[in-house]
Amino acid sequence: MRLSPSVLIVLVIAAWIPASAGNLKGPGPFSNIEIRDGQLILDVKQNGGTLFSGSPKVFAADRAEWLPISGNTAVAKDGVQLVQKGTVNGVPIDAFFKDGEIRRLLVRNGSGGETEVDLYRIQNGFLQTKVNRSPSRPVAGQSTAVVDDLNANQDRSLTLTLSKPESTGFDVVFAAVVPALDAGVNSQHTSLMATDTTTRQVFYAQAGFATSGSTLYSHANLPAGSYEISLLHSLEFGNPLVATGSMLFVHPLDHPISISGSSRIFEVAVPHDVIPPMQDTTINVLGLEQFDPTVGNPLNVTVDVVTTDNSYSVNIHRDALVATPLSVTIPLPDNSFAGGVSISRFPSTPNSAGHTERFGLPMFTAAPEVALTVPPVVKVSGTILDPSFALASSGGPDRPPSLHYVYAGGTTAQGTFFGSGVVSGFARGYSFYVPRGGTSSLNSLLDVALGEPVAGNDFSTNDDGTLQLFDVAGGVLSFDSDVDVDVQVPPIARHVTINGTVVDSKGRPVKFAFISAVSTDETGSPHILLGTYVGTGKDGRFSLRLPRGAHYSLTAYGRLPGY
Repeated sequence: MRLSPSVLIVLVIAAWIPASAGNLKGPGPFSNIEIRDGQLILDVKQNGGTLFSGSPKVFAADRAEWLPISGNTAVAKDGVQLVQKGTVNGVPIDAFFKDGEIRRLLVRNGSGGETEVDLYRIQNGFLQTKVNRSPSRPVAGQSTAVVDDLNANQDRSLTLTLSKPESTGFDVVFAAVVPALDAGVNSQHTSLMATDTTTRQVFYAQAGFATSGSTLYSHANLPAGSYEISLLHSLEFGNPLVATGSMLFVHPLDHPISISGSSRIFEVAVPHDVIPPMQDTTINVLGLEQFDPTVGNPLNVTVDVVTTDNSYSVNIHRDALVATPLSVTIPLPDNSFAGGVSISRFPSTPNSAGHTERFGLPMFTAAPEVALTVPPVVKVSGTILDPSFALASSGGPDRPPSLHYVYAGGTTAQGTFFGSGVVSGFARGYSFYVPRGGTSSLNSLLDVALGEPVAGNDFSTNDDGTLQLFDVAGGVLSFDSDVDVDVQVPPIARHVTINGTVVDSKGRPVKFAFISAVSTDETGSPHILLGTYVGTGKDGRFSLRLPRGAHYSLTAYGRLPGY
């Protein structure tokens, strides 16, 4: 249904009446989807999946409209595999599903159960970016289980039962039909903002996975009701190695839309937005000589500039090799801008130190030439003292070295600032820079060891945690000159092991769940916060190591529906 031929955005409601499937789920989950010899092959996971049954029918989306795939549909391997031959609106399957683009597929079993899946083609295979096996029903939210106070005083076993998730709304699909890119535009993105006309609550659609193709798909979980829609359309341009920019266009729809189980797929015609004329502006970044850049030890410099209405942004990336102003010419619209300069030197070897800073700068207006000056800085340095050898260093087999951070941030008359020293592996001396005259407390984020490193990619057992120390200097520091502060790492008690299982509301093990643990003790100076996490294996089991004697809050998260 076309709402109005005169509105800027043409919005079409997909004419689709779902089959009467009751509470039946569609086929899946799928272990593999591919194109082989011009045929579409779908395989259902054999343990616990819903098999293909009856006389399945397969549809492909052309924009928001479901089109039947003509040709023979065969079920093989006792319902585990479906083989679809034929064409989509006269286009062969192999040509319709284009490499590097998102296409949508609907498979309906003979029983009426339907599955919708977004597919991103990579050569002859597909990445399933979104799956909905009950598309006409409200989407269940993410299930969780919470233990508010776990006393880690001894090894123990624990079962975490995920709550039955409540429905968060319908899976609403927006098919954004985009215009061809103009010369000089690298890519485009679309998203939507929906505002409930009754409650005024705002929802955002998840941006589409792909950025190429004539139709870009995005999803939003919206409760039944009426919504005002605004289309967000961004155009990206520039050289990714030097400077990239983005122009954002916001287009409100004149009429609200109604969301229900039978009204949830919409087509939006994206206007042909054009980047307005802009003048070349030479930006000169001054003050880099304070960081002593050299060819052997360069600075990585990023300049970010954004209009005050957030409609235009640009990022400039350069390596500063000499202690002279850094100059780059970029196009800027006639507007006012806020900006900042980020500077970084990351650790270059496994046991070395680096630093990163960002300096917010005063607002400026577009002009043929603009000077952005890094303020005078002072150096913050010291040693991370670890007498009890609590810090992790190696990162474990086949993993990069551990990283430890000491940081400060605040506001000066010129703007905001943030500075952080980062040390890698066994390095312990840190340093970074902050504006002269600034004030801030000093904090640290440290990687601490929790037992022997875990080999390989086994995420069902943790071997480290993140220790956050607040106000390690015992008060706010005034950065009138160079500051030297050592960070004292407190001893970490020998760990206990919580062997657990995550199950759903029916008692079935949940694979690939995520469990986070955060300390709840608030005693001591500086204030200490320790967090760690672990995942479940295919059997739903996990082994969580926690320092003995502390109290923790545990939260288990099930997988997000559809991903």
